Amino acid sequence: MREPSDVSESCATSASVAPCGADGGVEADLPRLVAWIVCLVCVAGWGAYLASTLGTIEYEGLDEARYLHYATQVSTHGPSAFPGLFTEYLGDPAAQRVPNPLRVLYIVASAGWCGLFGASFASLSSLSLACHLLTVLVTFAAARKYFGEARALVFACTLALSPLLSGLARRALMDSFATLTLGLAIWSFLAWTRDFASRRRALLFAATLFVALTTKENHVLFVPAFVIFLVWLAFGRRERVPWRVAAAAFGVPSVLAGLVFVGAAGGFEPLVSMLRVIIASPATNKYAQRFGDGPWYRYIIDFLMLSPWITLASLGAAGAVLLGRALRGREALEFLVVLVVVGLAMLALFTKNVRYLAFLEIAWRGLAAAFLFELFGRFGARAALWGGLALGAVACAVDAATFRFLFLANGLYDPITAALLSLRDIVQPPLRK
Repeated sequence: MREPSDVSESCATSASVAPCGADGGVEADLPRLVAWIVCLVCVAGWGAYLASTLGTIEYEGLDEARYLHYATQVSTHGPSAFPGLFTEYLGDPAAQRVPNPLRVLYIVASAGWCGLFGASFASLSSLSLACHLLTVLVTFAAARKYFGEARALVFACTLALSPLLSGLARRALMDSFATLTLGLAIWSFLAWTRDFASRRRALLFAATLFVALTTKENHVLFVPAFVIFLVWLAFGRRERVPWRVAAAAFGVPSVLAGLVFVGAAGGFEPLVSMLRVIIASPATNKYAQRFGDGPWYRYIIDFLMLSPWITLASLGAAGAVLLGRALRGREALEFLVVLVVVGLAMLALFTKNVRYLAFLEIAWRGLAAAFLFELFGRFGARAALWGGLALGAVACAVDAATFRFLFLANGLYDPITAALLSLRDIVQPPLRK
């Protein structure tokens, strides 16, 4: 594949003209400085608004209390507290209804954050907000190399105002941190696939994969998406994939993550017991049984309830990718489609909650941004640029209103399907939150 620098240098003729488009023509684009300024203003403004709402949160969830407990213990006693957390979790059936201590990296990060800013729900909420805003900035910085300034700007701004991610960014939960770690893995992987000869990029991907794996146990379920895309590059695009390097890039982080888990658990046997509990716990969790069942397309319904226009646009773009249409940044879009398919397929096998696939907002928003600009492509480069930016602004406004309606006006805590359908006045289940 081409180097990322090819996208910004090979065909550009001025600051306001982008490089070659998918059809080989020249696309209009925003100047780099303008795009960065608008992105930073969006992130700072929306971040300040979200921060202003943190004082209105009612911390009612057992999950938040458990994460605060973990952070407090590790902040007070250091990493040596982990075996005790495992023993406590395994010895108390009631505790097995809440998050487990296998989320090692998040617990360490939250403990460090609490050490700096105090151990409180509000502190963990501020960590979530910081992770969300950092995810947006990382996404913009990386996406520019694949889609150009304007598309990356719409991508990042719609990601920032995602109702789901914005709602989670206010909670003392780990979802925003998990989304950040998977986002880092996604972008470092794409950077590596564009220059397989770069050992530095391979090492960076391996490092971010290790970070993602040690953050949450179910992140291993998304690794097949990376492998499948490599297979597609090798046999579909006839790329020369360095399989030995790839094996090391996947194998070494996996082994190291396993060692971290064994060390945190205090041995191999407690780790195996923990894994057994994790697999078996949904069968005894009444909340999961009542609100976590359903077909695989339940996730599509959830995303439609949260961001209907973005979800529809992203499905349109996914269809265009699958049909082989030439699109700017097609290689990255192909991986985002693979990520969506694998994510939906893997988590269809388990208890379903859209929070578990929050990281797919990166894929949805990237695909949607591509679709918004392609809508005006037939009318010329300038029409595509300003039409895409205008639709992006409308999408941001709609998502901001949706966030306010769901998470502020109605105090939505856990965005399960029953609550979303109820708040949208589609059904009347027995709970409103």
